[in-house]
Amino acid sequence: MNNKGFLSTSMVYSFFLVFLLMILFIVANMINNRILVSRLVSDIKEDIYGNDLADFIMDAASDTELIYNAEINSYRFVGANPNNYVCFGSTTTPCPSDNLYRIIGITNNQVKIIKVNSITVTTNYAFLELLNYLNDTDTGFYATLNSSNINRTNWYSGNVSEDIIQNLADVYSAEISSDAVVDWVGLPYVSDFLGANDEANNNWLNVSNTLFLTQHLNDLGTSEYYYLNNGVINYTSDITTLIIRPVFNLKNYTAFNGGDGSQNNPFMIGG
Repeated sequence: MNNKGFLSTSMVYSFFLVFLLMILFIVANMINNRILVSRLVSDIKEDIYGNDLADFIMDAASDTELIYNAEINSYRFVGANPNNYVCFGSTTTPCPSDNLYRIIGITNNQVKIIKVNSITVTTNYAFLELLNYLNDTDTGFYATLNSSNINRTNWYSGNVSEDIIQNLADVYSAEISSDAVVDWVGLPYVSDFLGANDEANNNWLNVSNTLFLTQHLNDLGTSEYYYLNNGVINYTSDITTLIIRPVFNLKNYTAFNGGDGSQNNPFMIGG
Protein backbone atom coordinates (compact mmCIF):
# COMPACT_ATOMS: atom_id res chain seq x y z
CA MET A 1 0.00 0.00 0.00
CA ASN A 2 1.29 3.46 -0.92
CA ASN A 3 1.11 5.53 2.30
CA LYS A 4 2.39 8.67 0.51
CA GLY A 5 -0.57 8.57 -1.88
CA PHE A 6 -2.95 8.07 1.02
CA LEU A 7 -1.49 11.00 2.96
CA SER A 8 -1.56 13.22 -0.12
CA THR A 9 -5.22 12.48 -0.79
CA SER A 10 -6.13 13.03 2.87
CA MET A 11 -4.36 16.38 2.87
CA VAL A 12 -6.29 17.48 -0.23
CA TYR A 13 -9.60 16.50 1.34
CA SER A 14 -8.65 18.20 4.60
CA PHE A 15 -7.67 21.38 2.80
CA PHE A 16 -10.89 21.32 0.82
CA LEU A 17 -12.93 20.82 3.99
CA VAL A 18 -11.16 23.70 5.74
CA PHE A 19 -11.64 25.89 2.69
CA LEU A 20 -15.36 25.00 2.53
CA LEU A 21 -15.78 25.78 6.22
CA MET A 22 -14.05 29.14 5.73
CA ILE A 23 -16.41 29.99 2.84
CA LEU A 24 -19.44 29.04 4.92
CA PHE A 25 -18.12 31.14 7.82
CA ILE A 26 -17.62 34.17 5.55
CA VAL A 27 -21.08 33.80 3.98
CA ALA A 28 -22.71 33.42 7.39
CA ASN A 29 -20.94 36.58 8.61
CA MET A 30 -22.07 38.51 5.54
CA ILE A 31 -25.69 37.43 6.10
CA ASN A 32 -25.50 38.35 9.78
CA ASN A 33 -23.96 41.70 8.93
CA ARG A 34 -26.69 42.45 6.40
CA ILE A 35 -29.35 41.55 8.98
CA LEU A 36 -27.66 43.78 11.55
CA VAL A 37 -27.43 46.66 9.08
CA SER A 38 -31.07 46.23 8.10
CA ARG A 39 -32.11 46.26 11.75
CA LEU A 40 -29.94 49.30 12.40
CA VAL A 41 -31.51 51.21 9.50
CA SER A 42 -34.97 50.22 10.72
CA ASP A 43 -34.13 51.37 14.27
CA ILE A 44 -32.78 54.68 12.98
CA LYS A 45 -35.95 55.27 10.91
CA GLU A 46 -38.08 54.47 13.96
CA ASP A 47 -36.06 56.92 16.06
CA ILE A 48 -36.50 59.64 13.44
CA TYR A 49 -40.02 59.01 12.20
CA GLY A 50 -41.69 56.65 14.67
CA ASN A 51 -42.92 53.17 13.81
CA ASP A 52 -45.41 54.17 11.18
CA LEU A 53 -47.56 56.97 9.84
CA ALA A 54 -50.06 56.87 12.72
CA ASP A 55 -47.34 56.94 15.38
CA PHE A 56 -45.47 59.75 13.66
CA ILE A 57 -48.59 61.88 13.30
CA MET A 58 -49.62 61.42 16.93
CA ASP A 59 -46.09 62.32 18.07
CA ALA A 60 -45.51 65.26 15.73
CA ALA A 61 -48.89 66.89 15.07
CA SER A 62 -49.83 70.09 16.85
CA ASP A 63 -52.10 69.64 19.87
CA THR A 64 -54.42 72.27 18.41
CA GLU A 65 -54.70 70.43 15.06
CA LEU A 66 -54.92 66.79 16.17
CA ILE A 67 -57.03 66.16 19.23
CA TYR A 68 -58.27 63.04 20.98
CA ASN A 69 -62.06 62.97 21.12
CA ALA A 70 -63.29 60.64 23.85
CA GLU A 71 -66.88 60.79 22.52
CA ILE A 72 -65.85 58.78 19.46
CA ASN A 73 -62.63 57.23 20.83
CA SER A 74 -60.57 58.67 18.00
CA TYR A 75 -57.94 61.27 17.14
CA ARG A 76 -59.29 63.91 14.75
CA PHE A 77 -57.76 66.73 12.75
CA VAL A 78 -59.65 69.92 13.50
CA GLY A 79 -59.67 73.56 12.44
CA ALA A 80 -59.69 75.55 9.23
CA ASN A 81 -56.60 74.11 7.54
CA PRO A 82 -54.56 71.58 9.56
CA ASN A 83 -51.42 69.95 8.17
CA ASN A 84 -53.13 66.66 7.36
CA TYR A 85 -52.35 66.16 3.67
CA VAL A 86 -51.06 62.78 2.49
CA CYS A 87 -49.90 61.59 -0.92
CA PHE A 88 -51.47 58.21 -1.66
CA GLY A 89 -50.37 55.94 -4.50
CA SER A 90 -47.52 58.14 -5.76
CA THR A 91 -43.94 58.97 -4.80
CA THR A 92 -43.75 61.89 -7.24
CA THR A 93 -42.83 65.33 -5.94
CA PRO A 94 -44.90 67.45 -5.94
CA CYS A 95 -47.74 65.02 -5.32
CA PRO A 96 -50.12 64.79 -8.31
CA SER A 97 -53.47 66.40 -7.49
CA ASP A 98 -55.32 63.14 -8.15
CA ASN A 99 -53.23 61.43 -5.44
CA LEU A 100 -53.75 64.09 -2.80
CA TYR A 101 -55.79 63.17 0.26
CA ARG A 102 -56.39 64.54 3.74
CA ILE A 103 -56.41 62.65 7.02
CA ILE A 104 -59.73 62.68 8.86
CA GLY A 105 -58.33 60.98 11.93
CA ILE A 106 -56.77 57.93 13.55
CA THR A 107 -58.65 55.11 15.25
CA ASN A 108 -56.93 51.97 16.59
CA ASN A 109 -53.79 52.89 14.63
CA GLN A 110 -55.74 53.07 11.35
CA VAL A 111 -55.44 56.33 9.45
CA LYS A 112 -58.67 57.41 7.75
CA ILE A 113 -58.21 59.56 4.65
CA ILE A 114 -60.50 61.44 2.26
CA LYS A 115 -59.83 62.40 -1.35
CA VAL A 116 -59.25 66.13 -1.87
CA ASN A 117 -60.65 66.22 -5.41
CA SER A 118 -64.18 64.94 -5.91
CA ILE A 119 -65.31 62.34 -8.40
CA THR A 120 -68.44 62.59 -10.54
CA VAL A 121 -71.44 60.31 -10.10
CA THR A 122 -74.08 60.52 -12.82
CA THR A 123 -76.59 57.95 -11.55
CA ASN A 124 -78.95 58.13 -8.60
CA TYR A 125 -77.62 55.25 -6.51
CA ALA A 126 -79.19 53.82 -3.39
CA PHE A 127 -76.87 53.23 -0.43
CA LEU A 128 -75.69 49.71 -1.27
CA GLU A 129 -75.56 50.52 -4.98
CA LEU A 130 -73.31 53.49 -4.27
CA LEU A 131 -70.89 51.39 -2.24
CA ASN A 132 -70.90 48.75 -4.97
CA TYR A 133 -70.14 51.47 -7.51
CA LEU A 134 -67.21 52.79 -5.48
CA ASN A 135 -65.82 49.31 -4.81
CA ASP A 136 -66.22 47.71 -8.22
CA THR A 137 -62.87 46.04 -8.91
CA ASP A 138 -63.07 46.66 -12.66
CA THR A 139 -64.77 50.01 -13.22
CA GLY A 140 -65.24 51.59 -9.77
CA PHE A 141 -63.13 54.05 -7.87
CA TYR A 142 -61.41 51.18 -6.03
CA ALA A 143 -60.03 49.91 -9.34
CA THR A 144 -58.02 53.14 -9.71
CA LEU A 145 -56.20 52.70 -6.38
CA ASN A 146 -53.04 51.00 -5.18
CA SER A 147 -54.96 48.74 -2.82
CA SER A 148 -51.95 47.25 -1.00
CA ASN A 149 -52.20 49.94 1.70
CA ILE A 150 -56.00 49.92 2.10
CA ASN A 151 -57.81 48.10 4.88
CA ARG A 152 -61.30 46.65 4.52
CA THR A 153 -63.64 48.52 6.82
CA ASN A 154 -67.11 48.35 8.33
CA TRP A 155 -69.29 50.99 6.68
CA TYR A 156 -72.50 52.00 8.45
CA SER A 157 -75.44 54.03 7.20
CA GLY A 158 -77.53 54.40 10.34
CA ASN A 159 -80.39 56.90 10.20
CA VAL A 160 -79.81 60.11 12.16
CA SER A 161 -82.77 62.27 13.14
CA GLU A 162 -82.68 66.02 12.63
CA ASP A 163 -83.01 66.79 16.32
CA ILE A 164 -79.57 65.34 17.11
CA ILE A 165 -77.76 66.30 13.91
CA GLN A 166 -75.38 68.73 15.70
CA ASN A 167 -74.54 66.40 18.61
CA LEU A 168 -71.40 64.42 17.80
CA ALA A 169 -71.83 61.61 20.35
CA ASP A 170 -75.51 61.03 19.49
CA VAL A 171 -74.87 61.18 15.74
CA TYR A 172 -71.97 58.73 15.98
CA SER A 173 -74.04 56.30 18.06
CA ALA A 174 -76.94 56.45 15.60
CA GLU A 175 -74.68 56.01 12.56
CA ILE A 176 -73.16 52.74 13.79
CA SER A 177 -76.53 51.33 14.90
CA SER A 178 -77.15 49.90 11.42
CA ASP A 179 -75.75 46.68 10.01
CA ALA A 180 -72.27 47.05 8.58
CA VAL A 181 -71.18 46.57 5.00
CA VAL A 182 -67.57 45.39 4.86
CA ASP A 183 -65.76 46.97 1.93
CA TRP A 184 -62.72 49.00 0.91
CA VAL A 185 -64.11 52.45 0.06
CA GLY A 186 -66.93 54.49 1.54
CA LEU A 187 -67.99 58.09 2.14
CA PRO A 188 -67.48 60.45 5.08
CA TYR A 189 -69.96 60.42 7.94
CA VAL A 190 -71.74 63.37 9.49
CA SER A 191 -69.74 62.49 12.62
CA ASP A 192 -66.54 62.96 10.62
CA PHE A 193 -67.66 66.46 9.76
CA LEU A 194 -68.72 67.31 13.32
CA GLY A 195 -65.48 65.88 14.68
CA ALA A 196 -63.44 68.28 12.51
CA ASN A 197 -64.83 71.39 14.23
CA ASP A 198 -62.45 73.30 16.48
CA GLU A 199 -63.54 75.47 19.41
CA ALA A 200 -64.12 78.41 17.08
CA ASN A 201 -66.25 76.21 14.79
CA ASN A 202 -63.65 76.25 11.99
CA ASN A 203 -63.85 73.10 9.90
CA TRP A 204 -61.57 71.97 7.06
CA LEU A 205 -64.20 69.40 5.94
CA ASN A 206 -66.68 72.18 5.20
CA VAL A 207 -66.82 71.64 1.43
CA SER A 208 -70.22 72.47 -0.07
CA ASN A 209 -72.34 69.60 -1.44
CA THR A 210 -70.13 66.93 0.15
CA LEU A 211 -72.21 63.76 0.39
CA PHE A 212 -72.30 61.80 3.65
CA LEU A 213 -72.84 58.10 4.17
CA THR A 214 -75.09 58.96 7.11
CA GLN A 215 -78.78 58.78 6.24
CA HIS A 216 -81.87 60.76 7.16
CA LEU A 217 -85.21 59.01 7.62
CA ASN A 218 -88.03 61.22 6.35
CA ASP A 219 -91.71 61.23 7.35
CA LEU A 220 -92.52 58.70 4.62
CA GLY A 221 -90.07 56.19 6.07
CA THR A 222 -87.72 56.64 3.12
CA SER A 223 -83.98 57.10 3.66
CA GLU A 224 -82.29 60.18 2.24
CA TYR A 225 -78.66 61.24 2.20
CA TYR A 226 -77.27 64.01 4.35
CA TYR A 227 -75.01 66.51 2.59
CA LEU A 228 -73.42 69.91 3.16
CA ASN A 229 -74.97 73.03 1.70
CA ASN A 230 -72.91 76.17 2.45
CA GLY A 231 -71.92 74.84 5.85
CA VAL A 232 -75.43 73.62 6.72
CA ILE A 233 -76.16 69.90 6.99
CA ASN A 234 -79.11 69.16 4.73
CA TYR A 235 -80.61 66.04 3.16
CA THR A 236 -81.77 64.86 -0.24
CA SER A 237 -82.72 61.73 -2.17
CA ASP A 238 -81.02 63.00 -5.33
CA ILE A 239 -77.23 62.54 -5.36
CA THR A 240 -76.59 63.05 -9.07
CA THR A 241 -75.24 66.57 -8.65
CA LEU A 242 -73.43 66.09 -5.34
CA ILE A 243 -69.71 65.93 -4.72
CA ILE A 244 -68.49 62.41 -4.01
CA ARG A 245 -65.31 62.39 -1.92
CA PRO A 246 -64.22 58.77 -1.35
CA VAL A 247 -62.91 57.73 2.06
CA PHE A 248 -60.90 54.71 3.14
CA ASN A 249 -58.66 53.46 5.95
CA LEU A 250 -54.98 52.72 5.57
CA LYS A 251 -53.64 49.44 6.89
CA ASN A 252 -52.15 49.36 10.37
CA TYR A 253 -48.45 50.26 10.43
CA THR A 254 -48.40 51.90 7.01
CA ALA A 255 -44.86 53.22 6.69
CA PHE A 256 -44.15 56.94 6.93
CA ASN A 257 -41.58 58.08 4.36
CA GLY A 258 -41.37 61.83 4.93
CA GLY A 259 -43.26 65.07 4.54
CA ASP A 260 -44.74 67.50 7.07
CA GLY A 261 -48.44 67.20 6.17
CA SER A 262 -48.72 70.56 4.43
CA GLN A 263 -50.34 70.76 1.01
CA ASN A 264 -47.01 71.42 -0.69
CA ASN A 265 -45.18 68.75 1.33
CA PRO A 266 -47.75 66.06 2.20
CA PHE A 267 -46.99 62.96 4.20
CA MET A 268 -45.46 60.28 1.96
CA ILE A 269 -46.29 56.68 2.70
CA GLY A 270 -44.88 53.30 1.78
CA GLY A 271 -45.56 49.63 2.40
